[in-house]
Amino acid sequence: MVITYDLYKELELDRSWDETAIKSRLKEIQRLWTKRQSACNDKEQLMLIDNILSKVGEGFKYLVKKIKRKE
Repeated sequence: MVITYDLYKELELDRSWDETAIKSRLKEIQRLWTKRQSACNDKEQLMLIDNILSKVGEGFKYLVKKIKRKE
């Protein structure tokens, strides 16, 4: 069983954006959550932040390149 989710929805991105707009938005999200991660001491919040940052990593992997976006 494969569980899929919509990265556009999870990361609050618009499907009509081009690769450069998506890449800049992902960098903003990554910068914000990395700052919060370094200032946080709560383990639950750190797990949530790690989850968000992993989704941002997947966004870089799949949404920045035009060929992979079609998949």
